[in-house]
Amino acid sequence: MPTGTAVSEAYATLGLEQGSSLEVVKAAYKQVALRTHPDKNPNNPDATRQFQHVGEAYNVLSKHLDTSHRNRPRYYPQCGHYHDYDSDFDDDDYSEDDYDSDFEAELAEAYYRSLFEAIFSRFENSYSRSRFRYEHPRPQRERVPPESQAEFNERIRRNREEQIKAEEQRKLQAQIRKELAEEDRRKELAEREKRQKARAQKKKADAQAGRQRAAASVRAQRERTQSLRSSVFNAARSGDAQKVRQGIWESNVDAVGGEIKAGYEEFVKVPPNDPKETLLHIVVKGGDLELVAWLDSHNADPEERDSEDLTAFLVAVRLGNLPIINYFLENHPFDDEDNKKVYKSSSSSLSVLQLAVESGILQVVKLVLEKGLATSQEVNDVWAWITSEGAGKVADEIMRAVMQHGGFTPPTTPLAAHNGNGSSNSNGRGKGRGHNRRRHENRKSHSPGLEQKSDSPSRPVFQTSAYPNRGHGRGRSGRGRGGRGRDYGMGLPS
Repeated sequence: MPTGTAVSEAYATLGLEQGSSLEVVKAAYKQVALRTHPDKNPNNPDATRQFQHVGEAYNVLSKHLDTSHRNRPRYYPQCGHYHDYDSDFDDDDYSEDDYDSDFEAELAEAYYRSLFEAIFSRFENSYSRSRFRYEHPRPQRERVPPESQAEFNERIRRNREEQIKAEEQRKLQAQIRKELAEEDRRKELAEREKRQKARAQKKKADAQAGRQRAAASVRAQRERTQSLRSSVFNAARSGDAQKVRQGIWESNVDAVGGEIKAGYEEFVKVPPNDPKETLLHIVVKGGDLELVAWLDSHNADPEERDSEDLTAFLVAVRLGNLPIINYFLENHPFDDEDNKKVYKSSSSSLSVLQLAVESGILQVVKLVLEKGLATSQEVNDVWAWITSEGAGKVADEIMRAVMQHGGFTPPTTPLAAHNGNGSSNSNGRGKGRGHNRRRHENRKSHSPGLEQKSDSPSRPVFQTSAYPNRGHGRGRSGRGRGGRGRDYGMGLPS
């Protein structure tokens, strides 16, 4: 029977109060065993001893609290009498195995003594009939009284209870192991899920960082591209042709388009005055014919327009740069339909002839008229503009050139021109055209050379109001009116 000290220590080991029931002891043992199991404490070298100590405490309390054996006398065959459970006698104080081993030793000693006695008796004197007989009292084992039926039943019942108790203990241990395994499985699943989540978060963070690095790299590249492009445009404005060539040829700066690339606006430090102005426009304004030709052969587009809807050729006309004008006419022939956009402005209020007049250079005006770059309607519009108040002062030779080409009658007085009388101007132009037509018809039979000039493709079409398509055609049949204009002009005072 466990002592009071052992019971108290067992209660303390399981963390229970004195007198707790067996069910409470079982529940506490289950919890403490789960907590102190060696599998739960792999890093604790003392875990096995603690777990065994908990098991011993549970066994002590199980014996202490199991009332099925208590107050029942128990027979001890070694002692030949019964002991109560409450007596101080303990099973461990006497061992039947110890008794049996001593008894068997004594039996062996008696056997060998009798054997030696029989052997030595053969050598005794034949006359001596006396036998040496060594009597050794044979130890008699105390007879065990037969077991009664009640005692047998009690022993069977007790064995059964012990088996049931051992089975419960095994089930409890199995349950503990199962719960430990389940807890380990849940912990492993949680750890695995945690690792997977960490990997996913790391992968997501790496992808985000990669996107940010890529975006930063793209942004830096775009900033470098725009900075390099702006530097080439600034070089063109300052007349540094070598830097312009180097930027286009070596740094792959595109000669097409304005200074600011689409989508690169945020990287421009100083915005240009005209965002549509191309390198070709800038170089034409600088008058560098060689660089104009180089850009034209390196992907520059002569059809591109600035904010005023002017091509580089029209800018050259406005500036009166004859070498550049001739370059465009030679390398982009006006007669080619693919080049029409180079010589025309989509603005109805601005024509190439008006730009030539604005340049103030007679040779440019004559070149535009001779090359047929202006339609008859544009010639009429320019003449009306020249003779109006808003035109300002126009050189007399330019006015005569337009008047001769269009066959117009010069204004009677400067006052009439500045008054802007529409009916008088219209009548004046009509009179001039009719007068010139009659003079031309009179000369026609006498001047075949002039008739040949009338077929020259260098003159624009001039039509009277009797033709519905006035100002919209440049056919060869209408170009002879330029010749009549020249005939009329030849009669004017220079």
